[in-house]
Amino acid sequence: MKPYLWIFTGAYTVALMIFGVISIFIHIGSSSGVPTLIAGGFFTAWHFVKREKRIPNADEKVQLIWGSIACTFIISALLVFIFVLATGTSQAVIASLQLIPMWIWLIAIAFIILIEFAVFYFSYGWFAIKCLEGQQKKRQR
Repeated sequence: MKPYLWIFTGAYTVALMIFGVISIFIHIGSSSGVPTLIAGGFFTAWHFVKREKRIPNADEKVQLIWGSIACTFIISALLVFIFVLATGTSQAVIASLQLIPMWIWLIAIAFIILIEFAVFYFSYGWFAIKCLEGQQKKRQR
């Protein structure tokens, strides 16, 4: 699964950059979160099906889902770290984080994981099946 998680990381990062640039011009704000997850998950599922000529089995699907979730958290942490370094606002960020109770952070993180799980479950399940059907139709022609 490691190569597919690298593919996901690349696709997700590119999607983040594209939506970041678009948001500068049309002010879409935080509504770009789910589309970037979909872009990364769909591209990875498409690549998996294209390369393996099948959909991920149950174990592979679980690894892809949780691996993709881990990748999004790692990328997000890196981006926040770079932002804090670039702007020199580490104390302000830490002070802001301390204003919110821990239980709210835990609920927010659980909610984010739930959304990501749903998107990746959909990507590596339904979308992978659609990709396989599309490949089979191409071969029949």
